[in-house]
Amino acid sequence: MQIKGIIFQLNNSGYTKPHCKHKHMKRTFLVLLTISLIFSCAEMKTPADVIIMGGTIYTADKNNAVVEAVAIHADTILYAGTLAAAEKFKNDKTQVIDLQGKTMTPGFIESHGHMMGLGYNELNLDLMSVKSYEELVEK
Repeated sequence: MQIKGIIFQLNNSGYTKPHCKHKHMKRTFLVLLTISLIFSCAEMKTPADVIIMGGTIYTADKNNAVVEAVAIHADTILYAGTLAAAEKFKNDKTQVIDLQGKTMTPGFIESHGHMMGLGYNELNLDLMSVKSYEELVEK
């Protein structure tokens, strides 16, 4: 029996099951499904917030000591290497910093105070500039 392109066949148990009239439709569907799955599973790159390029960029990696560009997202370096590859992390919100030939080095910014030294300085009274008794009392 055939209804609108679908053929119903009777199997040994009396059950009818539909079959596509055109087997290439099944094949086309499976190929399209496979392609869509492959593209949906492809690695999505995190876009960079900042790309730094245009100068000498030193890294702490002995195998890749100098690179053309660095791509950064939040507080993470996504990529360090060629400019062409770094630009794959770029989107319309990415800030690009051109070093204009300057050098960038890895490092930590550390700031601190010597509290004990500051405290000891306050214990000492510097009277070298005092010229009168009144100035001494003011200090």
